[in-house]
Amino acid sequence: MQAELNSLNKRKVFGPIVTTPRDVKPVGYRWIFVRKRNEKNKVTRYKARLVVQGFSQRPGIDYEETYSPVMDAITFRYLISLAVSKNLEMRLMKVVTAYLYGSIDNDIYMKIPEGFKIPDSLSSKPKEMCSIKLQRSLYGLKQSGRMWYNRLSDYLIKKLLKRFNMDKENPLSTPMVERSLNVDNDPFRPCEDDEEIIGPKVPHLTPIGALMYLTNCTRPDISFAVNLLARFSSSPTKGTRTESNTFFDIFEEPSI
Repeated sequence: MQAELNSLNKRKVFGPIVTTPRDVKPVGYRWIFVRKRNEKNKVTRYKARLVVQGFSQRPGIDYEETYSPVMDAITFRYLISLAVSKNLEMRLMKVVTAYLYGSIDNDIYMKIPEGFKIPDSLSSKPKEMCSIKLQRSLYGLKQSGRMWYNRLSDYLIKKLLKRFNMDKENPLSTPMVERSLNVDNDPFRPCEDDEEIIGPKVPHLTPIGALMYLTNCTRPDISFAVNLLARFSSSPTKGTRTESNTFFDIFEEPSI
């Protein structure tokens, strides 16, 4: 138990112990104890995990959205078969206590678990009148998966922006510029015969591929605009390159 509490304190999951605010119902908790066994069914270590009783959360008060996309089992099996057929190497990455890295989107108070010391300023009050405020997601919360997904998505988008040197650009709220009804002024018009084509030294296909990955995973709202840019993959111009840079500016804004 102490090892689990040390891990939670290290990641700053808990805030201060306070008197429970009026009209707030603290969520419950539970200690889960597990025996870890090896392939010979021999106990190798004992593990304790503190989880929140998510069933005590109230919709609209303790959480809003809970949806978090996950990989389908069929997709996972396909990737394994593809790696085998192409003689590719697969690597597995495990994020230890992943949910603890997600930030809380609501004010959530939890009953004080065993092992926590009540501050001297609250020692005169019954323990039932006090609670501990959560600062990060904890296993068992209904929105924990979504909070971890949002944290991971933000990190990957920042890496993408930095990869194409767009992390210092000014943010935009829309992925497309205003299009003119005049074909001659349309930035997405067909390439003219005398229009300069950018060479291979200027990356174009790589950012388009990265944007297409986002449209299939986390940003379907940019699908139409990415489709327009992909039409110029074989002969990109300076104009289409400028428009592809515009796409990365929207990722400085919150996701839609």
